[in-house]
Amino acid sequence: RLDSGTMMRSLLFDFPEDKKAAERCDEFMFGKNLLVCPVTEPMYYEAKSREIERDKVWECYLPEGYDWYDIWENKKYEGGQTVTVPAPLDRIPAFAKAGSIIPMRRGLNHAAEDNDEPLELHIYPGADGEFVYYDDAGDGYDYENGEYETVPMRWSDKDRVLVIEERGAAYGGTGAKATDADGEKERPGRYYKGIKAARKLRLFVNDEFRQETGYIDSRLEIGL
Repeated sequence: RLDSGTMMRSLLFDFPEDKKAAERCDEFMFGKNLLVCPVTEPMYYEAKSREIERDKVWECYLPEGYDWYDIWENKKYEGGQTVTVPAPLDRIPAFAKAGSIIPMRRGLNHAAEDNDEPLELHIYPGADGEFVYYDDAGDGYDYENGEYETVPMRWSDKDRVLVIEERGAAYGGTGAKATDADGEKERPGRYYKGIKAARKLRLFVNDEFRQETGYIDSRLEIGL
């Protein structure tokens, strides 16, 4: 992380005034926008494959001061309460904080893969939000010498507008320089797998598809 923060973080980091959040040792934030609630008890089978008879649900505490979206059920909850959500074997309960911009890609199994699928941006409304899309080569240490790209994004909840800035603008163009084919100018940010020049973007608000557009390495202002 460029700001030297932690990706997996105790709730105490982000919600120090919420005493209930500070006491939770079975939940964590993944970055600043995703709340993850791992299932830490057997639900289906115990020792010797004995089937367990119990509801396949899990209780999750949502820190106060924010609205939260169950990313699987697409349901909005007010913070400061404990909610009970489905917990099947194929998913972990997780919630997006209102104002989050969450990037997703389909059809990838590991970081070294790439395909031509659009980059999906999932916006969870209810508050203004900011996000810096970061990408690098996926291996090695060249990122320590500026070999990466950043694309800042902002969501205005009142105006329902998503702004996607030019590549590298968030950190003053500190990414690696990529020379144009004609050799006449340089632009900040090497084109890694994440947001290629002219890569398609699919935009969702509260998991509802709104539109598809293209990123052409210039500022976009999109009403949703």
